[in-house]
Amino acid sequence: KPFARVNGSGKHVNWSLSADGENLLEPGDDPGKNLQFLTFLVACVRAAYLYAPVLRASVAYAANDHRLGGHEAPPAIFSVFLGRQLTYVLQMIEDGQVQPKKIDETINLGISSIPKIPRDNTDRNRTSPFAFTGNKFEFRAVGSSQSVAIPVTVLNTSVSESIDFLCRKIRDKTGEGFALFEAVIAVLKEVIPTVRPILFEGDNYSDEWQKEAQKRGLLNLRTAPEALKAYALPECRKMLIESGVFSESELSARYQVEMEKYCKTLQIEGQMALEVARTSILPVAVRHLGRLGKTISSLGGKDKAGLLAGTAEKLLSMINELITCIDSLEIALGETAGLSLEEAADSNRVKVLPEMNRLRKAADALETVVDDDLWSLPKYYELLFYD
Repeated sequence: KPFARVNGSGKHVNWSLSADGENLLEPGDDPGKNLQFLTFLVACVRAAYLYAPVLRASVAYAANDHRLGGHEAPPAIFSVFLGRQLTYVLQMIEDGQVQPKKIDETINLGISSIPKIPRDNTDRNRTSPFAFTGNKFEFRAVGSSQSVAIPVTVLNTSVSESIDFLCRKIRDKTGEGFALFEAVIAVLKEVIPTVRPILFEGDNYSDEWQKEAQKRGLLNLRTAPEALKAYALPECRKMLIESGVFSESELSARYQVEMEKYCKTLQIEGQMALEVARTSILPVAVRHLGRLGKTISSLGGKDKAGLLAGTAEKLLSMINELITCIDSLEIALGETAGLSLEEAADSNRVKVLPEMNRLRKAADALETVVDDDLWSLPKYYELLFYD
């Protein structure tokens, strides 16, 4: 997988933080630990908001472009799902309400104390790329064939920077005379509104979210070349390099390697599409047309064949469309020669990939009308329903 209109293959990275055997993203029973939990939770949300482009880049490659945004896979827009309960808690901190109303009699958040916050048992929202699920996050945009090493590395580094940022802010507050509790609340109250645009509880697949995300300033990096350019963004490079996780040359090398891999993948897939179309689809479609032609002749020609003649004309039109698509794809593949890496990636993205999709559409149309005994490739119903 993925097949067109059928769920693609992928995997989820279940990710959390721990220290001395304690899960820092566990809400816990102790009010003090709830404050600790909320601090690390906000650190994760801030990391996802600030470094969404490079988190998207960490899962960017040609095959995953087919999957992201399709059916069960999360879209390319990076958002965070926390659930109704935790979203409410963050809102209360942001508003500074001393005695907010309760939700389902489970939360009563005050400035002087934070009572028990039970695990959020709401729907896990499988449309979200980065969702909190009880005591961990699920990073759901990782591709099935890729190692989790780079996505986890980028996530770890992003959250580390965010934790460091919050720690420095809290130290500044305590240095100004704030008690620790009040310092933490003050910092969270300051940070939460700045990261709120990335929080989304609804359907990430909807057209409305695409428009809303754009209003919020969230990027929609649909393809790998667009996403990989995040490695060149100053704020992302600074975070990854100053942490010591990547050197300047290592980060540049990763960008170059991933872009080259994208180009080679599209070129290989494009050439393979041409070969399949020319050797396994076009010949059998022509053979099927020949059968229809013989039948029409045996009936006395077009005038006497009736609707069958019209069927043959439609088939001929479909074959001509396939040939046109083959020629167009071949031209698009050739146009990448001699281009720089970035230019080649963009050419593959805006020319080769659309022509491949157009060829695929023409081939799929023929699959539905050519005789089964002629069609040598597995048909959709055979792939999906036959053992």
